[in-house]
Amino acid sequence: MLPAPLPPGLSAPRQIAFWQAITFASLNAMRSTSLLLSLGLLLLHTAWAAELYLLDPGSAETLAPKGFTAHHVGTPDGDWQVIMDRLPSAMAQISPLARNDHRAKVIAQRSEEGSPARETFLIYDNEVFEDFEANTRIKILEGGSQQAAGLIFHWQDADNYYLLKLDAKSGRYSFRKVVNGQVFEDYSWPTERSNQSWHSVNLTGRGPEFRIQINNTRKIPILNDTEFGTGKLGFWTQGATQAHFGDAKVKFQSRLSTAQRLVDEIMEKYSRLVQVSIFAKPSESETAQLIAVHPGGPVGSPADEAALDTIERAKIYYKRTKKTAIVTLPIKDRNGEAMAACRVEMNRFRGQTQKNAIVRAMPAVEIIRGRVLDREDFFD
Repeated sequence: MLPAPLPPGLSAPRQIAFWQAITFASLNAMRSTSLLLSLGLLLLHTAWAAELYLLDPGSAETLAPKGFTAHHVGTPDGDWQVIMDRLPSAMAQISPLARNDHRAKVIAQRSEEGSPARETFLIYDNEVFEDFEANTRIKILEGGSQQAAGLIFHWQDADNYYLLKLDAKSGRYSFRKVVNGQVFEDYSWPTERSNQSWHSVNLTGRGPEFRIQINNTRKIPILNDTEFGTGKLGFWTQGATQAHFGDAKVKFQSRLSTAQRLVDEIMEKYSRLVQVSIFAKPSESETAQLIAVHPGGPVGSPADEAALDTIERAKIYYKRTKKTAIVTLPIKDRNGEAMAACRVEMNRFRGQTQKNAIVRAMPAVEIIRGRVLDREDFFD
């Protein structure tokens, strides 16, 4: 860079001041540019807050995948298993003679039975997604008159969801919406007409907009639908279709449940508490589990005996450690029935009694009772 020309007629001190001003301005410009670049990198890095692999690496072969629940319309139910298959490698081939795939665990629907109207679903239950980016690979093996499989998203139940469907027999992908059991197919487009081959799927949902990329190519416009704003992810097959799903992962923005917001609020308000936890049943058919905790813990782990007994019989439990007191109290619904358990761990002071510890834990329970009238409210 050429030096800036000096204004004519400046004395030596003023020349020095001039160069100092030029240098200061240049440094500020460099700092601003560096800050903007740093912010840009930060925004790129934090586009999604969490990343989740849907297939637990510890899942045993031949068993149903952990964290999923199977559903079906028509009979029989699907036969969902974890098996080994060969998946395309992400890296380029080193030589034309080298294999470009690797052995890995995949999710498989292996049932060969079913009428053309049968639909099988495998839904991931541990998270509800709003904004997300899902990636998977789909391979259809057999299917008779129906050879169709796909990716479910914003699942509410077996009658309400979105579906990205691959039909290997007709060689088409389609975007389907199901509302109260009624099917609406908004858009379809051609793809390779083949089974026994892997198809890569990338689906990004932000608000009502959905961007779809098939086999690393985006050939369709942005789709827009407002029917379902959140929901679960999963896999789908039709009729007697046998299909494999591999490399399934999702990036997303975590959604805090009401239960988690409450324990965060309680810990912020009462600084002498060590930990606050809530245990409840996610649904009537499920066993009670840890649904919220601050500081962080294994959300989704089964409730222990004390928490279970608190929910079943509204009992109060007290435990003393070397430095803390732990109180487990029932949280009752609008009808006065225990619907959850709140566990409060607090620092002990000299001479603290069990009665005093329970009194100190009660404000946390009262905050929860003031916001939650039914068990379902915890999960809003």
